[in-house]
Amino acid sequence: MRSFRNISSLTIVIYFVLAMIFAACSMLASRLPGLQYTPTAGTFVIKNNLNWIFWLFIVLSTLCVLPLLNALLYQLHLRKALPRALAELYEEETSSEKEGFFHWLKKKVGSEDGRIILVGMAIFAPVFILSLTNAVRENDVDSYIYEYISRVVGKRAFDRMESPPVTHGIFFYDRDNAKYLKGCLSIVEELKRVGARAVLVDIRDIRWGERNQDVFPLLKKMENTGIAVLGLPMWSDLRIADSTGEFAFSKGRMTMQPFELRLNPFLFRVRLQDKSSGNKLSVPDISVELLRKYHRYSRAIAPATDAGVVEFGDYRLPVDADEWMYARQSSAVYMERTIVVSYMGDSSANLRFSGVYSKKNFSDPFTLEDLKGDYEGKIVFIVRGDPTSMENGWLLGNSYRSVLESIVSQTVVVRSQTLHIWLTILCIVCAGFIASRFRPMPALLSIFALGVVILLGTWLVYQRFYLLVDVFYPLLATGMSMFIFPALRVAETPQENERQALS
Repeated sequence: MRSFRNISSLTIVIYFVLAMIFAACSMLASRLPGLQYTPTAGTFVIKNNLNWIFWLFIVLSTLCVLPLLNALLYQLHLRKALPRALAELYEEETSSEKEGFFHWLKKKVGSEDGRIILVGMAIFAPVFILSLTNAVRENDVDSYIYEYISRVVGKRAFDRMESPPVTHGIFFYDRDNAKYLKGCLSIVEELKRVGARAVLVDIRDIRWGERNQDVFPLLKKMENTGIAVLGLPMWSDLRIADSTGEFAFSKGRMTMQPFELRLNPFLFRVRLQDKSSGNKLSVPDISVELLRKYHRYSRAIAPATDAGVVEFGDYRLPVDADEWMYARQSSAVYMERTIVVSYMGDSSANLRFSGVYSKKNFSDPFTLEDLKGDYEGKIVFIVRGDPTSMENGWLLGNSYRSVLESIVSQTVVVRSQTLHIWLTILCIVCAGFIASRFRPMPALLSIFALGVVILLGTWLVYQRFYLLVDVFYPLLATGMSMFIFPALRVAETPQENERQALS
């Protein structure tokens, strides 16, 4: 307290300047723009969580103001200008009690347990700040960790439904928009005859403005089949209507991004409904519209978000704070049962179907009628592209298949927002307790075993209950504790021996 009372004018100025600097920085940090980059799949916006920078500067500014406030109150006390309740804090008896308290606190902080607590707080602080910066792609890291554990223990992801609603994809590519849509119309009509309930038609690459007079009638015929859903790009809010503006199309945005699938083929995310602030997009993800066709829901039934859950028909689908829904891969990524379509001539009647990667290994051309049992009552994807391409091929189709199966079987992955923080604290507390009770080497091995238990526990929760915990941060904290706590005990041993010798 005396150091605060005798604070010099220069120190006051320094504290004041620092407080103003941190206050100014906090105002700037509250207006930091989101980062943007342009991957191969198109422009994608990253919204980093930068709130922690604002609060950090606010805390630093407050800490700089506290000594100034204390010195001001003491000067007011000397002039007897303080209210009695505050003046008692600066009386000699109260000051003596405070100095005794600070002496006791200093003694406790200097003890072995006190140093372990301080070191634990020092471990938690950078781990917690790192979790707020989005510097690590937690979803990718965690899903890879869980996938590798599944491979080690032999518990690979499995098909969750005996009769999944989604069948294999049909890949068809033609540079001419009208010709491509004519082929798609012929395929959709054939799929309707063999009993398909919903068909996705990928039109992300349609170049609007070029011969629309040929494109629109084809889209209208496709809509009249009653099973077609048009797949638009992620950021598209395209309005398709005839000259009267009265004809509505079944459409949805393909919010699953191929470049994300290349980074992480084990965990997928889609945006079922985009209601974020300032975003005027109203077209939902294609999975919503495909399920509408699959269950024969009317257009009056629309998805609604309520407290982190999207309600649609009979489904209640959990989404995270950014309105993304997560689903894990339901089976090994494969290229089987994939059909490739090509033109044998200029007419859509001359389409050639080949099962290059089909389980049935069709060596000769065939028709969709030959696969009636595979398509009846199913959702089918018509993707514009090469099936061997990861951009628009088998990986995208297989991933959307997994998403729809997760929705229908109610095994959507829920991403915990706070559990990793409590697990991190638990790991540090347990590691500190172990380090204070055991010698360095047994403590190191025990903390390592603690990390293994946490890892297997979070994996089991992910495997059984589809709850994704950001296990990366508890593991990082445990790894740091495994070396730092025993090293602290080793460093304290000579000092403890010296104190015992002197006593």
